[in-house]
Amino acid sequence: MIDQDKVHARSSLPGRLRKNRAAEALVYIGGLGTIACILGILVFLLLEALPLFGAASVEEEVIDVTGKRPPLLAMATDSFQIRMLGLDVEGGLWGYSLRDGGSQSLGRLQGLETEETVRKAKAVGHHILVETDEERLAVLPFAFEKSYVGTQRRISIELDTVEWWGTGPGAPPISAADLAVSEEGGLTIAWQRGSGVVHISRVLVVENAFTLEKETQKSEYGIEVGLTLSFLHVESGEPGNLVAVDGQGRIHWWALEEEGATKKQMLETGLGPLSCVGPLQADRSLILANDRGEMRQFFRVPDEHGEKAFRGIRDFPPMGSAITAIARSTRNKAFLVSSEEGKLGLYYATSGKRDWMGDPDVGEIRSIALSPKGDGILVSGSEGVARLAVDNPHPETSMGSLLGKVWYEDYPEPTYTWQSTGGTDDFEPKLSLVPLVFGTIKGTFFSMLLAIPLALLAALYASLFLHPTVRKWVKPAIEIMAAIPSVILGFLCAIYLAPFLESSFGRFLLLPLLVPLFLVMGSLLLSRMPTAAMAHLPKGTELLILGTSLLVGGLLSFLLGAPIESWIFGGDAPAWIVQNLGVPYEQRNAIVIAMGMSFAVIPIIFSISEDAISNVPRNLISGSLALGANRWETAVRVILPTASPGIFSAVMIGLGRAVGETMIVLMAAGNTAIMDWNPFNGFRTLSANIAVEIPEAPHEGTLYRTLFLAAILLFIMTFFLNSVAEVVRQRLRSRYANL
Repeated sequence: MIDQDKVHARSSLPGRLRKNRAAEALVYIGGLGTIACILGILVFLLLEALPLFGAASVEEEVIDVTGKRPPLLAMATDSFQIRMLGLDVEGGLWGYSLRDGGSQSLGRLQGLETEETVRKAKAVGHHILVETDEERLAVLPFAFEKSYVGTQRRISIELDTVEWWGTGPGAPPISAADLAVSEEGGLTIAWQRGSGVVHISRVLVVENAFTLEKETQKSEYGIEVGLTLSFLHVESGEPGNLVAVDGQGRIHWWALEEEGATKKQMLETGLGPLSCVGPLQADRSLILANDRGEMRQFFRVPDEHGEKAFRGIRDFPPMGSAITAIARSTRNKAFLVSSEEGKLGLYYATSGKRDWMGDPDVGEIRSIALSPKGDGILVSGSEGVARLAVDNPHPETSMGSLLGKVWYEDYPEPTYTWQSTGGTDDFEPKLSLVPLVFGTIKGTFFSMLLAIPLALLAALYASLFLHPTVRKWVKPAIEIMAAIPSVILGFLCAIYLAPFLESSFGRFLLLPLLVPLFLVMGSLLLSRMPTAAMAHLPKGTELLILGTSLLVGGLLSFLLGAPIESWIFGGDAPAWIVQNLGVPYEQRNAIVIAMGMSFAVIPIIFSISEDAISNVPRNLISGSLALGANRWETAVRVILPTASPGIFSAVMIGLGRAVGETMIVLMAAGNTAIMDWNPFNGFRTLSANIAVEIPEAPHEGTLYRTLFLAAILLFIMTFFLNSVAEVVRQRLRSRYANL
């Protein structure tokens, strides 16, 4: 008789094999797909962040190489780079079309004598300061007027009345001169003839608040300096400052007053005789360069009393030959230099790096300028005029500025600072990622400091000491905690827990003292109860006794907290901490985060640890108990080492959750990017920073790409933690596999 079961098994074997192969292929494809997705995310993040470290791209677009006109000594262009105004050595004014290279004569500088020529000139805002060979000074106001013909934008150059200063032929030679333009349109002109007195002339425009009529007020006074100056720089603003450099390369600083000045400082720069001096945007820094091509940034540094003094901050990569001109950007801390060899260099002050260096091929360079948006370079030489298109979207970023200390203007020392936005035009973005990494580590540390002991002890108790009937209710209840959305936890921490902790700080201080004390007392009570009596009690009585002990300890903490806070801290513990310990106290701080985040992490660590402890072979436990060890000795010396791979995995998974947590720290950490281990102040994490900043970050801008770099750091941190966890887990498993 034929066995039908065997026939059926043989007939179904090919089908089972096909299903096994299909399942194996599906698992294989799923695993590879998961790895590919993770690598794809990493590649995407890298592609978005790598442009931060790219060099500037400079292309020569329009060039006039006729060489028939005299070289331009001053140039300026509109923000769209459509028209350019130039002043040549003969006083001729030229309008250039930067779209097609055409030029148009705009006449000669008003008031310039027939044989008089221009010796020096520079553009400051919408003004050109002119110094002639007859030792006269002139200021030419101009404007770029915008109009539209249909949809086509047109720019025209409007020249205003020229103002003249100086006594003309026979006067002592002008050794140095400078011009400052205030936001209200007022002018401050400083110049020195020969040696001795520096002349200050002011032209202020005052508007009547009632009639809206504008009145021009002029004043002039002299400052006796007693030495010949090579360079002058007048800072805009009222009353302003005068900074000068003498022939030995020393910086002199005077604070200007209405009818005089006060000498503030004299500083040896260590650069020797200088070939060029130029200010940066906002007039807070000076770039000093010598005939060896060396450049150094100086700005005023405040001391502990708030007094400021000039100090050398950073050096830049040298150009190799004497620096002949420095042109600043009006938008950021970029500046352009030209060298005696006819080369140009584009630098950024804060990062201290050179973004580009090249040869514009216009012969001997006579003047240079940066466009208002920093996206174009104007250069005039003995062989013509050129415009170079600049693509340098992220000049302020480098490995040093993102991950190292940076000395910012008006800061007393180099710092790690994250401050992506500001309220003033002279604000400079500060994008150090170090405070964010520190905040991530700080929040994780305090959270795990509370979560790990509670979760592991709870798992150990639930697995080994709690009655099985009660455990089947307790474990699911704790695991359900993991399903609570983190935004709910963050909301409760920010709205309820943080202010409650501040107003009841004394009670929270008693909790870690009284609750463990009463828990130990309850445990001693259980251990002293007769076994026969315990046998007649309902299941879970021990949990009821311990829970009652915890409840009593908590109630006593809250009852005694207020009197003890009044007795020790004068009724206000946060204020006492600030006044007596000298540490700040913020309502949303690391302690609040530790409580809130531990509520999210404990269920994960508890669940995995409890499973690992429960899966320890029963023969090991029985053998330990049979050899005379009590239950606690068995738990510590047998069960915990055997379950250590699973417990370690649980801790690392919880650590990964804490590192990547966003909503709790976003809502309850204060989001202050500071580096301080003080548990009473806030912090900002990488994940919370991304959530806060990304909605306002311009697409493909520096902040936008820096946030992607922050995401890469977060990715690396979690990947490193998981890799270390897996290595340690495998070693623990191999170590205790033979128990």
